[in-house]
Amino acid sequence: MSKADASLIRGRNVFFVPSFKNHELMSHCDIAWAKCGTTTLEVGLFGKQMLICYRGSLLDYLLVGLLKTTRFVGLPNILAGQEIVPELLQNDCNPGLIARLTLQISNNPCVYEEMSKKLTVLAGMLGSRDYVFECVKEIQESLMNCRKDNLNRDHVAH
Repeated sequence: MSKADASLIRGRNVFFVPSFKNHELMSHCDIAWAKCGTTTLEVGLFGKQMLICYRGSLLDYLLVGLLKTTRFVGLPNILAGQEIVPELLQNDCNPGLIARLTLQISNNPCVYEEMSKKLTVLAGMLGSRDYVFECVKEIQESLMNCRKDNLNRDHVAH
């Protein structure tokens, strides 16, 4: 990171946190820098602003470019069918641009709130945060429907 780029974040709290503390951090952060993958969905489910960052080998980047079937790489963007969260890939994934976009998002209340609102709507579309409870509930409903179908079939057969 250049001195000019470093000066953009000087005086701000920037933390690098081990993965086992992710959810605790996500619940308290203002903005996150997330790698591609499920992390972007996790941050999005908290309704938190983020930048999606990924820089891989040139060969990997070219292969993914040939094979990918969607415009986006971040799960919130893929699920929404639009760019909610900026994606900084390959050469765009650099300290200067990361610092500038972080400040643009965090210092502009309209941008900050709009991203948060869209992520919250997306999280609502995916269901509550108690995924185990939701799974159990759906399984119970399916079992009840199967039981009703079996009872109706037995009743008709007699």
